[in-house]
Amino acid sequence: MLAIKEAVIISACRTPVGKFLGTLKSFKATELGAIVVRESVKREGMSGISTRFIMKALDNALSDNMKGNCINPINVREALINMVKEADLPDDTRKQFLEVLQDTLHKEYLELLEKEITRAFVFRDLPHPSPRLTPAHSAAPAADGGTGSRRFPIIATMFALASLASAAFVANLVPALGERDINPATAAMLGGLIGVMQLPGRALLMNGVFSTAPTRLLAVSLMLQALGLGAVSLAPSVFVAAGGITAFALGAGLTTLVRPHLIQTLFSHRIGGYLNGRIARHQQLARAAGPLAIAWLAGFVGYATVFVVIAGTFTVVALASHGVLDRIEALPIQKETI
Repeated sequence: MLAIKEAVIISACRTPVGKFLGTLKSFKATELGAIVVRESVKREGMSGISTRFIMKALDNALSDNMKGNCINPINVREALINMVKEADLPDDTRKQFLEVLQDTLHKEYLELLEKEITRAFVFRDLPHPSPRLTPAHSAAPAADGGTGSRRFPIIATMFALASLASAAFVANLVPALGERDINPATAAMLGGLIGVMQLPGRALLMNGVFSTAPTRLLAVSLMLQALGLGAVSLAPSVFVAAGGITAFALGAGLTTLVRPHLIQTLFSHRIGGYLNGRIARHQQLARAAGPLAIAWLAGFVGYATVFVVIAGTFTVVALASHGVLDRIEALPIQKETI
């Protein structure tokens, strides 16, 4: 620690002096000292907010959020803004402080928040395990960024495939139905079923189906999507196409919520968020590539053939996923080097 050997006088003024039990009797010694310090700072040309002002703002923020038992940066900023508005300050000083709080500080906070959110989803290295965690509860990443289990690449591939198919299905539904002699207006109307029919699958999962094994739920969701793709690719009528779209949307909605349930069940809670972030990144890449890739392939062999191939792939994956994921044993846990 750096030792201060010299004192430098930057400004000086006299401490208030009064008689015993006189006009200054209501002031504490610290308050009288604060008056001197503030006046010295003014004479030196320095300006700003006192630490007591900040502590008062924190106290107000805590008082206004008693139910939550905590405060966040937004609460503190709002408390500071309110105190600056109520403080006895010159108009130009008040304006300057409010600009800092409402503009500069707000922008910097949003930039920091964006970086933290991005790092939470994209950051490749797991934090060091807590000393309180035993190896049985800790799954450190392998040296190459793995997850410590052979199950994760299989799971990531399945969800990436589902995302690719979902994005491609939605983007190419109208031309695919056009191959079945369904006019674009009717095809667009049928496409609206995708958004609506995703809700039952999600509601089903959120209302008591968590007791079912997540691998079985994943298999059901993939089979529903395979059924929908097959029906649309071979649809002899509008009603069959509508049924296929409905089945696909039900499976897609179920898949969305199966992912966190599956990860939290098969892996430890400590790395569940990290693994979900990894899968989400793969899904985003698949959604971006899916529509163009399927449209390009359909230009050579037609949408019906492409959808049938994807449906067959989904069927094989669905039938194999439950047994494969249950049989694969986790690799030995690798220790992190600190």
